[in-house]
Amino acid sequence: MSPKAKRTLIGAGIVLAVVGYALLLWRGPWWLDGGHLREHDLQPADGVVIAGVRTALVALGAGIVAGIGLWYTHRSHRHAEKLYQHSQEQFEHAREKDREQAELTREGQVTDRYVEAIKLLGSDNLTERLGGIYSLQRIMDDSEKDHTTVVNVLTAYIRHACPVSFEDGSASSRKEDIKRLRRQGRLKPHLADGSGSRPSLPEDIHAAVSVIAFRPVLESEAPIDLQMVDLSGAHLIGGANLSSTNFWAAKLESATLRSVDLSGSYLAAAKLRAANLIRADLRDAELAGADISGAIIDRASLEGANLNGANLAGTIVGAARLAGTILTNADLRHTDFTGSDLEYATGVTVEQLKVAQIYHSTMLPQELWDHPDVQARIARCEEAEVLGEIP
Repeated sequence: MSPKAKRTLIGAGIVLAVVGYALLLWRGPWWLDGGHLREHDLQPADGVVIAGVRTALVALGAGIVAGIGLWYTHRSHRHAEKLYQHSQEQFEHAREKDREQAELTREGQVTDRYVEAIKLLGSDNLTERLGGIYSLQRIMDDSEKDHTTVVNVLTAYIRHACPVSFEDGSASSRKEDIKRLRRQGRLKPHLADGSGSRPSLPEDIHAAVSVIAFRPVLESEAPIDLQMVDLSGAHLIGGANLSSTNFWAAKLESATLRSVDLSGSYLAAAKLRAANLIRADLRDAELAGADISGAIIDRASLEGANLNGANLAGTIVGAARLAGTILTNADLRHTDFTGSDLEYATGVTVEQLKVAQIYHSTMLPQELWDHPDVQARIARCEEAEVLGEIP
């Protein structure tokens, strides 16, 4: 049915309804109660009946009109709701399109920034390389999806720029390490090469390491790959996070890693001679075969760390937390255990303690503490301390 025919039909229906209602008001009393009403010579009683019927019809009509009004209002409301919902859907669709467009624009900008940063990173000019590194940092901070890519690029840059040299003339045997420490007059933190100056990182490498160490850490982040890199002289302090980093065979000699998070890191065969590891977090770190001679690990967390076969000659252990630390076959010659708690460390033997610096302040398992050789070593160390000698 066409809309015009439908409107005509509705109009005719309304006219018929109005005419019918008017007729009902006029003749309704007689149609409904004609047996008790007179057609002529109406009496007061007839008037009461007629008025009552017409009043009821008026009320009924008013109710019907009100019902129609409510139905129409409800229908209009539903229609308005549909229009609103449709407009909201259109608005959301438009907004989603805008978001997609904005995301595409942002992705394009990030890509352009990334390309420019990589170009700067390959420059021969130090200032431009630094600019490239800090541009990558901004990209990593601004774009979580580019986080891993930036970290991988920076670690690859460090590995390429500072690889460990296996022909490094500064490497020496453990006996030479001890001799060098003795020549200094005390077994304390020492210079990595004995030349009178500490090694230092190139400025761009230091910047790249700092960006990685102070990055926003993601929950699903992959381990950082810095194996076989030479980061001697690196300087990082509290707040740096290098947990679960692969430092296999890396050089961190004379590095300042104070209060740095290295928990779960793989430092097997790494060189940490003369490193400052005060308050560092080395829980569950793998340090098997590592060279930590002359380092300071006082108040560091080493719970669960594996130091099997590690070189701790001349290391200041102090109040490092060693519960569950594995010291099997570790070189403890002149290792300073002043105030250390070795009661729950594992793998410690009498032979190791006989060459370490131990005192009455050193806490040991009872079976080791009671051993006469250990008691003799404690007496020798305390006597040497009074005389200002090296035991």
